[in-house]
Amino acid sequence: MGKMFTIKASEAHGRRLDPEYHHALRRTRIRSTYPSAKLLSLSYFRTGGTPSTAHPEYWNGSIPWVSAKDFKAFRFEDSEDHVTELAVAESTTCYVNRPAVLMVSRSGILQHTLPVMVTHKPTTINQDIKAFFPDDRVSVDYLGAFFDVFGSRLLPLVCKSGTTVQSLNTEQLMDLSIPLPPLSDQRKIVAELDAAYAAKRAADERATKLLASIDDMVLKELGIAKLPKPDTSLSSRIFIVPAREVANTTLAPDHYFDSIDFSKAKYPCERFVERIDIDPPCGLEQITKLVPMESVSAEWCTIENIEDISPDVTQGYSTFRGGDVIWARITPCMENGKSAVVEAEPAECFCGSTEFLVFRPKDDKVNPYYLQSLLHLKRFREVAAHHFTGTSGHQRVTAEFFKAISIPIPPRLAQDRIASTASSIRAEARKLKADATAALDAAKRKIEVKIIG
Repeated sequence: MGKMFTIKASEAHGRRLDPEYHHALRRTRIRSTYPSAKLLSLSYFRTGGTPSTAHPEYWNGSIPWVSAKDFKAFRFEDSEDHVTELAVAESTTCYVNRPAVLMVSRSGILQHTLPVMVTHKPTTINQDIKAFFPDDRVSVDYLGAFFDVFGSRLLPLVCKSGTTVQSLNTEQLMDLSIPLPPLSDQRKIVAELDAAYAAKRAADERATKLLASIDDMVLKELGIAKLPKPDTSLSSRIFIVPAREVANTTLAPDHYFDSIDFSKAKYPCERFVERIDIDPPCGLEQITKLVPMESVSAEWCTIENIEDISPDVTQGYSTFRGGDVIWARITPCMENGKSAVVEAEPAECFCGSTEFLVFRPKDDKVNPYYLQSLLHLKRFREVAAHHFTGTSGHQRVTAEFFKAISIPIPPRLAQDRIASTASSIRAEARKLKADATAALDAAKRKIEVKIIG
């Protein structure tokens, strides 16, 4: 009986007719002890546009141009792209010159909530963004906070009807009733949310610093104060390269004068290929587990998800087994640090992206977690990027790069210590971020109760 309900004809007009939608709609209505008003009566909205790339004078100005990728927090901070005043005057982009709530409307971005943020600075927005300008009955910060807190509940109400791809239905969105606490209460609600976000940002910054400290720890354990940067003097940048060495590789100067040098380590260095097998066979014909590139976390250096796959379609994938190190070789995954140790029994095999290089220690004198920590060094990745081959957008590091380098091989106890310390630091950073996220979610639930009353 709990799944049976009736709807009015007016409720179905212009909306989906499937029961799941209307059941969700009933559950997500916002009922509050405060008076409410339709969003349509509280604000007006504008949709953005894109300045023409055919006019280079429109770009690299001082005015932020907001797109979906800039939605990272409750309040707008900055954009990767900026336009000029000429772009605002001549192009179709929307100039937001007063405080506004910015909301992503593009299909594919709406996942579990409404991506929303508030801006108080002049910006421009692209065609996937809507800007809402509220009147003096509601503060722009409160309206943004409302959508931020209730976004996941409101999503079924504002999805575009008649499609399986989620995007905003502006008519349904403007029909939403917004609870209106007194302006003094609105300011208190916003202050609580701001404080919660500030606490999360502080925790995230501490976690980021912890993760960055791993490189210093690894180098200190190896007895290296700092990996040397290339000599950029004029004499060092002049060199001769035999024709046979440039076949199938890049002609970029960095490729030849920038190299990874572990010679200052207190432990002996050995050629990489003498201690590590590159892309070795898995040794198992039936493979039913897949590790896509997106399943490898660059931040935590772990495999976050393993998918099932039919053994009939595994041909062409890279293969690896428990204890191997998988290392993304393609841009930008390599620069971001996507790599991980496959945490499984050695007899368990997997397949994965062809853009993984697979490394397997030849014996137990090399700890794979130590190897992963070494290959994850930022300086190591910088040098590897100078040895990319391929065309722009599809550049990758080949096995030849590793065949030419030497790495320090400490005693196994020292390797274990490095690996264990790196793991502990990542665990501490991950807990910091998880606790901060939980605290923010708790703050939002508290605010939700205040608004509902």
